[in-house]
Amino acid sequence: KDGEALGGTRKGIIEPIEVRAQPEGLGLGAVPKAKSPPKDRGGRKYIPKPGEERDRREVEKDRIRREAAERTGTFLVGDKVAITGGRHRGLTGEISFAYAHEIMVKLSASGEEVTVDKKDLDGDVSKAKGIKTMAEEERERAEEKEREKKERKKERDRGDRDRDRDRDRDRDR
Repeated sequence: KDGEALGGTRKGIIEPIEVRAQPEGLGLGAVPKAKSPPKDRGGRKYIPKPGEERDRREVEKDRIRREAAERTGTFLVGDKVAITGGRHRGLTGEISFAYAHEIMVKLSASGEEVTVDKKDLDGDVSKAKGIKTMAEEERERAEEKEREKKERKKERDRGDRDRDRDRDRDRDR
């Protein structure tokens, strides 16, 4: 009957069991945190008021943008640049065309025109001297592999000689 406890002895629960969906990503027994009301930014960039805390992601984005702007600055057609990232890193060239973040660079070494992202360029040409090109890195990896291969072969040969020497010694006894 309504209002009576459950079970044969009528000592069970009286209030009904409330069924609710668990928030996504929370396990059984987890209690979700109370959400703060969302800030209405109206589709515009939110500028915090003095004394108001900024979101750490916004702070990090601003820092990265400032660093990139300081490093890259503005590039004009005819500027000499060093390529510090991407397929052509370590090379230098002259800007032949610039559009937004994509820059066409005529390489000094080959005269080839390549498209490079603005973030991969640096106005200080001397920085390209210390950067290894991808071809140099690949060559070094191949040389290292070859050295390791020779070392393994040397170890294997040394082991064969030791085995032969031990077998000869056993035969002579």
